[in-house]
Amino acid sequence: MPRISITLTDEITKELQQIADEAEKPLSGIASEMVEIGLRFHQVQNKPEDLMDQRRKDLAAKNSENILRILAITSEILSCVYDKNAVKYRQETAAEELAVIKQKIWSYIGDFVSTNSDEHLKNHPKADNP
Repeated sequence: MPRISITLTDEITKELQQIADEAEKPLSGIASEMVEIGLRFHQVQNKPEDLMDQRRKDLAAKNSENILRILAITSEILSCVYDKNAVKYRQETAAEELAVIKQKIWSYIGDFVSTNSDEHLKNHPKADNP
């Protein structure tokens, strides 16, 4: 590991020494950790779009997971309690009703899917067949 010499004020040196004493670590190790923390902070401050892109990807993945869970739950419930006289689209069978519901869901989230990099959703069949 390369050595670097820096000049610090007495106040900063005392505070770093106090942290080092409390942590029972050498002063140079604490100073190194502080510089590393400062560098990470600087990187985040100067590249917020990268951080936001990762957050968007994480959110898109979570949304995709939640949409698929809701679709699976809806399918299970409808399969158990299907009454063609009580449903909105009035299909003959639960499978046909589910196909209509799936198509409506995929139409509703079409814009999301086209702008999302989540390959799981992009490659998902759009429920054209019951």
